[in-house]
Amino acid sequence: MKKFKWWETLLLVLLTPLFITTFFGVAIVTISPVENNSVFFVIGTICAIINVATFFGTIKLIQKHFNYKERHAIKRYYFVMIIMPLFTGIYFMIYEKGWMYLAIYALLVGIYAYIIEKEFGKFSIKINKEHDELQVGDVASFNTELSILGKGRKPKSSSEKLLTGDIIVIKKDDESIVTLKVIDNFKK
Repeated sequence: MKKFKWWETLLLVLLTPLFITTFFGVAIVTISPVENNSVFFVIGTICAIINVATFFGTIKLIQKHFNYKERHAIKRYYFVMIIMPLFTGIYFMIYEKGWMYLAIYALLVGIYAYIIEKEFGKFSIKINKEHDELQVGDVASFNTELSILGKGRKPKSSSEKLLTGDIIVIKKDDESIVTLKVIDNFKK
């Protein structure tokens, strides 16, 4: 990962506990009906807004310095950041007999997990080999940029087949992640 500037480090250090506390604050909005106490509803709504803004703030900050090789560490960071207040929030909801509102927490965690997976997501290459000659069009990737370079470093078109010596380059955000060299092309 690229180095953070001092103010970015400070901002990340401040945003992390703010996210954790406001994520717990979301439990307040779910268990307090507006008719009973509108103050708790307003506080909970403000916590939810701050929580979502803080989450996207950390994503934007980390994306600026993101190195694809560090994706597992970033996912662990978000995992810990979400799990810490989750248990306390669930206990609070159960204690206040708000069982039915656990779905809101589950929905929020699901949305956050989807966004994290989309931004710092999986890396996979799918090669569909249904015939003898594998063509450039049959090679695909998920969540990455893929280019095929032939001999002489010329890009290959989708109608050309892969040959020995061709290079498959996989990039994420203009950073080369994997470079594969085709050494043999035969059907087993």
